[in-house]
Amino acid sequence: TARKQAEQQAMNLARFPAENPNPVLRVAETGTILYANPAGAVLLNAWSSGVGRPVPEDLRKCLADALVAGQREMLELHLDGRTFAITVAPIAEARYVNLYALDITDRKALEDQLRQSQKMEAVGQLAGGIAHDFNNQLTVMRGYCDLILREKEGRENVADWRHHAREIRGAVDRAATLTGQLLAFSRRQMLQPKVINLNEQLKAFSATLERIISENIRLVLNCQDDLWSTSVDPAHFDQAVMNLVLNARDAMPDGGQLTLETRNVELGEDYARRHPGMSPGQHVMIAVSDTGAGMSEETRRRAFEPFYTTKPQGQGSGLGLAMVYGFVKQSRGAVYLYSEPGKGTTFKIYLPRSEISLSPVAPSPKSSQQTLRGDETILLAEDDVGIRQLAVRILEQFGYTVLVTTSPQEALALANDSQRHIDLLITDVIMPGMSGPDLARNIGLARPDLEVLYVSGYTQNAILHHGIVDKDVNLLTKPFGPRELAEAVRRTLDRHKPSPPSGQSGGA
Repeated sequence: TARKQAEQQAMNLARFPAENPNPVLRVAETGTILYANPAGAVLLNAWSSGVGRPVPEDLRKCLADALVAGQREMLELHLDGRTFAITVAPIAEARYVNLYALDITDRKALEDQLRQSQKMEAVGQLAGGIAHDFNNQLTVMRGYCDLILREKEGRENVADWRHHAREIRGAVDRAATLTGQLLAFSRRQMLQPKVINLNEQLKAFSATLERIISENIRLVLNCQDDLWSTSVDPAHFDQAVMNLVLNARDAMPDGGQLTLETRNVELGEDYARRHPGMSPGQHVMIAVSDTGAGMSEETRRRAFEPFYTTKPQGQGSGLGLAMVYGFVKQSRGAVYLYSEPGKGTTFKIYLPRSEISLSPVAPSPKSSQQTLRGDETILLAEDDVGIRQLAVRILEQFGYTVLVTTSPQEALALANDSQRHIDLLITDVIMPGMSGPDLARNIGLARPDLEVLYVSGYTQNAILHHGIVDKDVNLLTKPFGPRELAEAVRRTLDRHKPSPPSGQSGGA
């Protein structure tokens, strides 16, 4: 009958708020709770209240104001570690307010992670720019120090010159380490990834790690036997692990256990969504865990920030973990921190699995067999006057003829002179008006066989894919000294030539 249908419809409507998975409440103008659906129990429990009892006084005042205003409002409540977005809907004629709540705790956590990621990205860009300019000056200082050390004996005050030069060289190397960390954090370091097995990398590196930790700390390797391969720069991977190990060592002044663990993991879509920056799929995980003091919530939140440190002044730069963060991100991976006060700390690094076969390990050529001198003609394009003058002096000392230009346009004009013989182009990657790769491409139209050596502290352009060096590109990173430049030049020139006789004498 019509009456039964009406009753059934009323029952269906009455069940509607009860079946809502989100909290729904009705509160009288006096603050008394008139109704709460089952999902609303989470709010009632947090308030130690219930139907027929009042809401907290501060909320009552807020709801009363909304009822007077007659307009919907949005509130954000923090209850028992959860965050709720509350829509306040006043019903003026009935003198009560309906509350519609939504648990946004996970969304807020994602927003906080995103803001943190954006903040670190901004600081990283700043650090990268500073480090690039600083590296230019380091190149000049280091290069002239090496030239002083190469001066012939017998000059007045030569002993003093050599002593001061060694001191300056040491300072330069320490500063270069600092800029390397800055570049790592800003994701502009030069990575040369290889497909490797992290088990083999860790086992080979464990002897070094044993030497840097205290005797009262036990190092444990827990490696999965059938570990997948991953593409990563081995040297920078070792540095990242060392930074984590040093952090763990300092957290255990009275001793403890340091565990390095590797695992194959497959991350699902849900996990990736909850962790910004993470991609779903197969990954190789490495965990560095200690049994130390653990971290507070604030320390965990700021751990990867550059220059943030809890160590006494002078005992930490605050860049170690920032370097790890930048390196992992640049390697298309993710790093996460798990720690509680008194319960130790675990860092987990996730790197994408590589389907490419392992890279063969090529033996390093012995420097004694390298012939560094030459008689070729080199076109040098460098806009920094200090580096330009230094490079010319080094190259001429090693026997090369140098055609010096101060801009890409000048270099292009000189290269277009078909009467000039040129064996090699040396160009900075970043120059005003035209990038080094663009210059090389333009010159290559007329001189397709010309070899190119790029020089840079960092770059964001086409020859580097997000800071990763293309395997076919010759690249010399700043700061460099006479020998590094001479070796890079000789290596580039000899790429497509048979090796010169080993009996030839090389330059110093």
